[in-house]
Amino acid sequence: MIRTADMAFNVFKLVRAAYQLGGPTDDANELKELQLLAEQGNAESQNKLGEFYDYGWGVPKDDKEAVRWYRLAAEQGYAFAQYNLGVMYEYGKGVPQNYKTAVKWYTLAAEQGNAYAQNNLGTMYYQGEGVPQDNWIGMEQKHENIFYIILVSRFFRNRTSSC
Repeated sequence: MIRTADMAFNVFKLVRAAYQLGGPTDDANELKELQLLAEQGNAESQNKLGEFYDYGWGVPKDDKEAVRWYRLAAEQGYAFAQYNLGVMYEYGKGVPQNYKTAVKWYTLAAEQGNAYAQNNLGTMYYQGEGVPQDNWIGMEQKHENIFYIILVSRFFRNRTSSC
């Protein structure tokens, strides 16, 4: 039987590992370095700083500031930022909710192979949000998400190879 203290320590180790893998930080120097790199135009740092504002990691939670940093990285073609910006538009976080704009950003990220964007884009097709409803594309999601991701991946692979 695991004691409560042991469970708490294991949770602490997991959280500490998440911080070390690029998650939230309490280190002011790390945050300043990230901010500097983001201000210098580094897309990965801009996206990460957007996540910090999005989730309130080491900074006050600020959806508008998150959108600003995501947009800077997304406009450079950084797929994770394009996905994150799509999420912000889909749910109206820091920007007015706009499904068509969410589809735009999800599509850009999905075309680069971002599976999260492919999944969300397929969901939007299935629900007819920002695009004409297409149950055939979204139908597989009801059964097995992996088949759905494969289906959408094939759609984009075929679409980009014929261009």
